[in-house]
Amino acid sequence: MVSLKVLTPAICQPITLDLLKSQLYLSTSLDDALLTTHIQAATDLIEAWTNRSFIKKEYQMTLAWLPLFDYRMQGYVQGTAPNPGWFNGLWTADSMKIKLYRANLIEGSSQIVYKDLNGNSQTLSETTPDYQVNPWSEPALILPLSGTFWPWTQYSNPTAVKITYEASCADETAVEALINGSPAVAEATARQSLVPGWAQMAILQLAAHFYEHREAVTDLRLTEIPLGVSNIIAPFVVEDFCPTKG
Repeated sequence: MVSLKVLTPAICQPITLDLLKSQLYLSTSLDDALLTTHIQAATDLIEAWTNRSFIKKEYQMTLAWLPLFDYRMQGYVQGTAPNPGWFNGLWTADSMKIKLYRANLIEGSSQIVYKDLNGNSQTLSETTPDYQVNPWSEPALILPLSGTFWPWTQYSNPTAVKITYEASCADETAVEALINGSPAVAEATARQSLVPGWAQMAILQLAAHFYEHREAVTDLRLTEIPLGVSNIIAPFVVEDFCPTKG
């Protein structure tokens, strides 16, 4: 029972309107509003297909509970499992991990707010730290501190756990260097310049397709070009979200 929503949207799109117009060999501004919609739609689709965030956004991922260590998964009954200290790698890396639904986690940005067994809100922070993260894995991982377990949460509450975090494909250090550089650049320009080329190309191709084919049906026998959108994004799709449970 996992859900995801955007709390703070991106400050800009991954590509500019002028770049799409160049792709389409357009020199007028007559269709600028339409093209802007196509960029948004293409971006939303490719981010959803790849499970990535091209421009920094703040997300909220909601769970019904925090993952609990299941002794039965390791062939033990309750009360007979070894000391977790003997069992560290398998214990934390498998049973207890939470996989975030959008890559890539911006280190230091995550927080967990959960309802305890009495229904009171409790907060866990990455920066304290109350748990550990691996922001470089895809998907990014959140785990309890070594030798500890996740706390129990309120029963029968589908939104007992809310994880907020920021995600972006760009290195935040590189973004800050551009913003504070000489000459300094606007944040939107800095972030757009750090969007991977494959993502820009996929958005351009899909947005151009929307512009050229504006109806839901056609009598044309359309065929995707070799090395088109599907092939461009295939190596970069973030998969393997199981077993994030809750």
